[in-house]
Amino acid sequence: AWEQGVRPGAHLTMLSATFGDEMWTARKVGMTQFMQTLNSRFGNTIVLALEKENQSILDNLFGAFAPKPETEEDRKRKASMNDVFAAEEARLQDKNFWNPFR
Repeated sequence: AWEQGVRPGAHLTMLSATFGDEMWTARKVGMTQFMQTLNSRFGNTIVLALEKENQSILDNLFGAFAPKPETEEDRKRKASMNDVFAAEEARLQDKNFWNPFR
């Protein structure tokens, strides 16, 4: 969808009817009715009408660099990496490394 120009914030307002080029409204339609219409479409193409897309180039640019929310898996991975780092630091604590810049 991104490659076709769909951006965050887009709202689906209309979709192709079961036959032909007619468009049916998707406003205030439940997911069941939407999926039934989508699955009953005759043919291999469907047309969607979107509105309220975020057209701001700056929002898209800065949105690409925005941090993603941290998941539970990310927190576990970070904790595991911190544990490994602490264990390696403790293991190297008593070793004396030669450093020519001292």
